[in-house]
Amino acid sequence: MELSEKDIWIEFQKNYINFQTNEYKLDNMYSYIILFISFLLIECVKRIKSCIRDFDVLGRFGGDEFIIVFDNLSHYSKLITIFNRIGESFKKPIRIGKIQHSTNVSIGISSYPNDAKSVSDLIKNADIAMYHSKVQGKAQYSFFENKLAIKMQRQYEIEPQIKEALEFNQFELYYQPQIDVKTNSVISVEALVRWNHPEKGFVSPFYFIDIIENGYMTKEFGEWVIIKASKEQKNWLKKGIDISVSVNLSVKHIMMSSFYDDMIKLISRLNIDLKRFSFEITEYELLTYKDRSVKVLNDLVEKGFNFHLDDFGTGYSSITYLNEVNIESIKIDKSFIDKIVIDTDEAHFVDTIINMAKALEIKIIAEGVESEIQQKYLQKLECDIIQGYYYSKPLSVCEFEKYIKEYKV
Repeated sequence: MELSEKDIWIEFQKNYINFQTNEYKLDNMYSYIILFISFLLIECVKRIKSCIRDFDVLGRFGGDEFIIVFDNLSHYSKLITIFNRIGESFKKPIRIGKIQHSTNVSIGISSYPNDAKSVSDLIKNADIAMYHSKVQGKAQYSFFENKLAIKMQRQYEIEPQIKEALEFNQFELYYQPQIDVKTNSVISVEALVRWNHPEKGFVSPFYFIDIIENGYMTKEFGEWVIIKASKEQKNWLKKGIDISVSVNLSVKHIMMSSFYDDMIKLISRLNIDLKRFSFEITEYELLTYKDRSVKVLNDLVEKGFNFHLDDFGTGYSSITYLNEVNIESIKIDKSFIDKIVIDTDEAHFVDTIINMAKALEIKIIAEGVESEIQQKYLQKLECDIIQGYYYSKPLSVCEFEKYIKEYKV
């Protein structure tokens, strides 16, 4: 006998109540998890159908993926209107029995004949565009472009190499000194990843960093950096080198639902002193995913975490958001430091940033400082910390130990 949707729903509700009271048979749990997922998918279909036209074709492609076929659309703007409606419809949590489940939609779009001339290629290209939407933070839509396919191919080629490099300890951390302007002493370092490939030698970070930040190993790699930097910091302390360390975080790592709990556990397990260990996130990434990232960062600040806002000035740079997030310091991007030359009006932008940060009681770090002119200019403006080749390039562990011993205040 085939049960109707209503019959299945009644059975699910009855057994879900049993789950809550621990009165259930273990061999039945899997069946009702499948039922829960089924009702979840049914509700997803209802929401999508409410946003598209009656003659548009909606089908389930597999798992949690659906395909919509649109015809007779005169302009992409109509598509965008539909996809915005779909996105809005999923902002409200889905309720199934006593469970509230929040979900979002990542959409990839390809069109005939611009992007492909066969059904299989249209689906493949839409899938590539959908993956791009997920990488960008989910709850977005993306149109297929050839460069996405090239990027995807590159990702497929490099990710296995990165996994192997992690497994065989090919990655190293280099440290660039940061100088306190008032005391002219080395007070901290930024940890930077370097890949020492057994055949290619040192591989430029530009070759692999974006793959790590947007790929499947973001969490694993991010945690590896924290663990490695923490161990080397502790080794330095044993040698009498008391130095603060900052590491970079990827926004994809921060956006993971388990990030907050994972970080609390990791810091506790490693016994990291958060007064001497900080984290960097770029301004662009913070503001692109502002709704979630600001909350997570502020929650971690309450637990003693310190954050630097990297590449400041290259994003939106609206000072209003600085009142919403508890940032310890901002790092002025090198592109602005480069404009500090004798008698140039362009240098005044740096003045503005420093004055604004001081008014907000936020520390200022100038990165990419390469000349004495820049150093003197920043010193005159009472910039707090300077980082760049003027003082030192990024150094290996051994090189830094030698540097700090020979450094003269």
